[in-house]
Amino acid sequence: MTTQTYEETEWASTHFQREKQSGVFLGLGKSQVWALAIGLVIVLGIWFAAPATFPVRVLIALIVAAGVLAVVIPRPAGRPLVEWVLLAGAYTARGAWGFLQFRRQWHEEPVPGTSDPSDEAGDDEDTSEEPDRAVITDKGAVKPGKPQRLFLAGEFDELLLYTMPDGQAMVWDPRKREAVVVAKIRTDKAFELESLEHQEDRTRAFSEMLTGLGRLRGVSLVTMSDQTTMISGANTKAWYLRRQRMDGMRTGAEVDPFLHEAFMSAMSQEQGMAHHEMWLTVVLSERELRNRVKQSHGGIGGMMRVSAEMMRTIENLVAPTGAQVDSWHTPRSLSAVIRSAFDPESSVAISERSGEFRGVAPHAAGPMSLDVHRSHLSSDSGLHRTFMISEWPQHGARFGFLDKLIFVGDFRHTVTIIQKPRDQQKALRQTRGRKSTWESSDRTRRRIGMAPSLEHERELADIEQEEGELVSGHRALTQVGLITVTGRDAEELEANCAELFAQAPNSNCEVRPLWWQQDSGFIASALPLGRIVVK
Repeated sequence: MTTQTYEETEWASTHFQREKQSGVFLGLGKSQVWALAIGLVIVLGIWFAAPATFPVRVLIALIVAAGVLAVVIPRPAGRPLVEWVLLAGAYTARGAWGFLQFRRQWHEEPVPGTSDPSDEAGDDEDTSEEPDRAVITDKGAVKPGKPQRLFLAGEFDELLLYTMPDGQAMVWDPRKREAVVVAKIRTDKAFELESLEHQEDRTRAFSEMLTGLGRLRGVSLVTMSDQTTMISGANTKAWYLRRQRMDGMRTGAEVDPFLHEAFMSAMSQEQGMAHHEMWLTVVLSERELRNRVKQSHGGIGGMMRVSAEMMRTIENLVAPTGAQVDSWHTPRSLSAVIRSAFDPESSVAISERSGEFRGVAPHAAGPMSLDVHRSHLSSDSGLHRTFMISEWPQHGARFGFLDKLIFVGDFRHTVTIIQKPRDQQKALRQTRGRKSTWESSDRTRRRIGMAPSLEHERELADIEQEEGELVSGHRALTQVGLITVTGRDAEELEANCAELFAQAPNSNCEVRPLWWQQDSGFIASALPLGRIVVK
């Protein structure tokens, strides 16, 4: 019944583009064409440098040519083999330079004047200094306080954490000149429980929200994440009891004594329970907002004021989707999310902290140790493997198709959708360039007598669909889907990943591990920092 009704809606024919297969010449991408050109130069060099005997020249040239074609032509796992070779080479080089391991050096002072940087997630004492809150001067300018480092691995160690005048956290990247703000998202009603009409309305509102965010000048990246994590059963029980004392609400025992006792018993025995935490990360470019920042007295303070204005706009854009911004992360709550990503075993202890010790001190957010492997990442108390959604639904993507990945199991995993706005005119030129390349490739294929390919024809349909959407006013966005799965050991990680693979076909998606890019994938997916270097 649901399927028949869905087929009558305006979204029935919705589908996503396939993974790009064509390139600049006969379906070959730029990396393949470059490799082919280099291989041709090598073959010619060998031809002229080889011994004068003709058969020897031919034999050597054929052997080298076969080797070049064996590297250039194949596309294992949907990616040219030459790109896999480059990734493996870069990974090996990083290992030789020692960039695949990270160990926290505790002798370093997190901020000047901090005497003790040892803030463990479960401790009740916290002697660390917090980032100073920004203040508003008599002239209306925002004077930023002292920032705090997050002590992350690699280039992310440069990130600074500021506290805005109202207490929200703003992460500042001094190298890219970007500010990052993170919102806690809450939904009042599950999407699956809505009627078909309301599902349509929420889907339409979500599309309009993405278009609105993409059109906001200064927004360079938007990430939406749903993380299944573990929280304290005792903390949930305390919230339940506290809620009953608010606004004269009836107690659970008054509503249903049996269910009340069952819940209290379950929470008393449960050490940890699955909990879905959602966040929206927005990255703002200071370069694109330069004029507004100058009008707000410039500097970090001016960026804070502009960010606060953008945050209010974002709240209004999110509201019609059926979700809402519950609050904006503070330095301690944002640090708690980061810390629990590196140390999953601390999640329950972190959720039990309350009062002024709620969350985690910013300087303790980073990992104690980090090791990057070819197919996974190991951190303080967990192993992580990040997958990319390589293929999205191709036939009638149903409402809420990602729920099979979000609710794949009661183990820690994070599903992240990354949207990067693109310049509208540039995107239109690129799409028309792809169409021109496809037509040139098609003429060449026909000239040399290659058989027609259904995949080749469908790619033209995808290009024309994208061109039509751009012409009709839809915002140009680059979309990336990432899923990070966590396990306490290798056996548990493999079992969790197997469950993800089993459920992926039910969402009509294909997932693929990010070989040799696990650290970049983990940072982009599991941390709310809006950093992405995944290709």
